[in-house]
Amino acid sequence: MSIFQPNPRSPKRSDYTGARVYFARCVGFPAVKIGCSHYVLDRLKAVKSNLPFDMELIGQFPGNLLDEKYVHVALLKHRLGGEFYADCDEVREWYEHARDFEAPLHPIPALKLAHSVNSRRMVAFGEKHGITTDKIAQMLQVDRATVKRYALKAHHGSSHYLAAMAVLAHRAGADISTIWRSPKRRNPSQREGATA
Repeated sequence: MSIFQPNPRSPKRSDYTGARVYFARCVGFPAVKIGCSHYVLDRLKAVKSNLPFDMELIGQFPGNLLDEKYVHVALLKHRLGGEFYADCDEVREWYEHARDFEAPLHPIPALKLAHSVNSRRMVAFGEKHGITTDKIAQMLQVDRATVKRYALKAHHGSSHYLAAMAVLAHRAGADISTIWRSPKRRNPSQREGATA
């Protein structure tokens, strides 16, 4: 049975190894839902019960809520509302790649919530790569004050901020995951002039 066809039985926990970012087409309506769930088929069944149209799973890849947020932010200009996006070329490129390769269109950095990183390192990374508060505000379609609040929040809000930084970093050819890497420390015995 293809993973892209409805499963006639309720999925068991052993059928899933982890969360997945999924793309579901709204049948008869030019929209795609982008979500995240450990139990994708059950989630779609629950979503369908509240909608006037059917939905079909068209792509998925292993990922978590921050990966989902990254895709949401990357495709924000095509957002119709909530987790629904226009079924356009850029969105199609993401879900076709997910369908064919069970992977995101391009590597999503291993994001962690902002409270797990030194804020000075995040600011320095942004400055180094030209990622300003204004660019993040423009990407998220919010004002500067909201971006600053997002940056200070430790949970939900920071995922917006972090995802926007990650998307902008990717577009600038940078890897945001370097924020979490510890700088290499020199061994004291390797210093110049160190004696044994």
